[in-house]
Amino acid sequence: MFITQFKLSDVISDPMNYIANLNTPLSMIVIGTNLGAINLKEDWYDKLAWSGVFIRNLFFSIVILEILCVLPLPVIAK
Repeated sequence: MFITQFKLSDVISDPMNYIANLNTPLSMIVIGTNLGAINLKEDWYDKLAWSGVFIRNLFFSIVILEILCVLPLPVIAK
């Protein structure tokens, strides 16, 4: 449709736009319900979860930082 510039009628395009505009609020509702179901007392002692947090937040950040220091990029890009 983008290449051919074919236009849909308003009967079809308006509901599609309404559904597209619901994507962000709907995903926030789903994420909020999942976060609300977490039991913090049990999950606080989960070593697998904490190792995943460590790897994602610290290890990957340090590796990317070292890669950026080696690359010949301007300081603002780093």
